Amino acid sequence: MKLSFIIATIILVVGGIFITRNQHELIDLKLRKVKLVAKATSLGISGDPSNPDPKLRYASHIRNQVEISQNAKNLSKDLLQLVQDMEEMASAQDAGNSVDDADLQARAMELFGKLSEMSSAEIKYVIGELDQITGIPKEMEDGIKGLAIMLIAEKNPSLALDFIQKSNTRFHEQQMRSRIVTEALSLLAREDPLAAKKWLDQHGKEFSDAANSDTQISILTGSAKNNPVLAFQMLKDLDPDQMSRGAAMLAQTATTNEERTALLQAMRSELGNLDSDEQRQQVKGSFISSLTASLARGDFESSTAWLDEANFSQEENALIAGGMQYANTLQSSGEWIAWMSDHMPSEQLAGSVNNLVSEWTRNDYQSAGKWLQQAPDDAAKAPAVQAYARSVAPYEPEIAEQWALTLPASETRDQTLQMIRSQWPESDPDGKAAFEKRHGLK
Repeated sequence: MKLSFIIATIILVVGGIFITRNQHELIDLKLRKVKLVAKATSLGISGDPSNPDPKLRYASHIRNQVEISQNAKNLSKDLLQLVQDMEEMASAQDAGNSVDDADLQARAMELFGKLSEMSSAEIKYVIGELDQITGIPKEMEDGIKGLAIMLIAEKNPSLALDFIQKSNTRFHEQQMRSRIVTEALSLLAREDPLAAKKWLDQHGKEFSDAANSDTQISILTGSAKNNPVLAFQMLKDLDPDQMSRGAAMLAQTATTNEERTALLQAMRSELGNLDSDEQRQQVKGSFISSLTASLARGDFESSTAWLDEANFSQEENALIAGGMQYANTLQSSGEWIAWMSDHMPSEQLAGSVNNLVSEWTRNDYQSAGKWLQQAPDDAAKAPAVQAYARSVAPYEPEIAEQWALTLPASETRDQTLQMIRSQWPESDPDGKAAFEKRHGLK
């Protein structure tokens, strides 16, 4: 567990009390489709507004069968004292008093940093101590215990699964337990995907809230790096309407050309084992288009060299281009547009170029305009000009007009001029009238 995760978690744990108390509602920042570690760090934990000043009671529960270090005992006491201090500070703020939570945040970061360095047995002891508390806010108890179990899972996912299955650790919100199971299975799948699948098959009924497509996809993505063929084979275990999502998630695990190659080879070898042409097309399309983000974020020369080696068809290249977004291409946007022009079917090129240039212009119209001035007069030029003119027309209609007039006389130019007219600023009726007169528009 990275310290940055712990810091982010504790800031939200501490700060979340005051935010949600002021709003008199819980802020649920837990995300279903990301890893539970990220979910735990983004969990805003609140006190209970109906019980603003609970009296926390600490009952020591020494487990004789396990030798627990003094550090674990001390940490449990310090952690419980922290929780009580957090509640007292929240109550003070509720009463209208000014509070400074900097010290609490520092203490919390220090305690959870220590927790992350403990052995699994010591962490289990701390969780046992939390189980003995009454009066602690439910969301806070669930959040801290959930993070603690995930620390065990980071060290030993099998042990974490065994612990959550056999222990009597309570969670007030069952969804938290299912998320822990999902994340632990994903971690186990990285080491032993068959063991993760076997665990879910054996305990799926007991953990019915976790035995869902999210968990299945978590297992297959966890196995992607070490056993990509098995990962694609497990796609067949998903409901048919979840296969495309599973394929997309597999593609997103690849961050290097080597990982992309391994997954692409696995996809191509296993695609024929799916039940129908429709499934094959959906899985292939979803997988290939989802490779785009990491390719576009990477070095342009390296990414395009990989695409050449992948030997995609023009239709498959169109899937890559369809996923291009300015947020990923950034300074390489012009190079990617040139790549599209060389590798895509002409009938699909305009739409992809239009989308990318529109996003680029909205985010940085100056760099987009500079590129457009130097862009070659190829098949991508006309849709790029049209997209740029449309994007700047609401605030720079004269510049949009100048670009529209660089297009050859055609239906495309006529459409672009009509579009500029429709977006001309209402604050400039005289300018709009002159524009209409120049181009014979009514």
